[in-house]
Amino acid sequence: MKSDRLVPFLALVAATLVACTPAPESAQAAPAAESVQAAPTATAAVAPTATPAPVLPASQATAAPVTPAPLASPAPSAAPVATPTPGVPIAAPDAPPQILGFSISTNVVHPGDVLSGNVTASSNVASVEVRVAGFSYNMTKTEPGRFFLSAVVPNVPKMFRRTYPMVAIARNARGDATQVTTQITIQ
Repeated sequence: MKSDRLVPFLALVAATLVACTPAPESAQAAPAAESVQAAPTATAAVAPTATPAPVLPASQATAAPVTPAPLASPAPSAAPVATPTPGVPIAAPDAPPQILGFSISTNVVHPGDVLSGNVTASSNVASVEVRVAGFSYNMTKTEPGRFFLSAVVPNVPKMFRRTYPMVAIARNARGDATQVTTQITIQ
């Protein structure tokens, strides 16, 4: 609402509220000495858009019940549906987890190299852990059923540089687990 219409509108609302509000019993016995006046406005040519209802004296007013208009209720909505990720099967939260794919950037690494890997799993997989040579890494969940890992290969002493099994363990929210294994060689 524009500011030039706001002041007359507020004055109209205030006058209507005062006229519709019953006076306290002590004020009904004595004549009212005050009257409500609208605040002066900068533009006197603005007319209110709504016509006020006639104000009846308190002796003629009747207390008719007012029934509010029914509110429109929002349409019932279905339960939120997860947007399926391409290549990821949708599974119930308590269903057994599944690993569909496990890949790493290279199977031969050297100390200081950055090793990255991806796991594709069912949508109910909550976490994926990768274990290799006594180390454990948690993969980052990028979207439902997709996990990513990027880690720097630690400085492994020469006597421990060989081929190790690299295990990816996927767990659902209940803790059920499944795993897949690949090989990685540290040179």
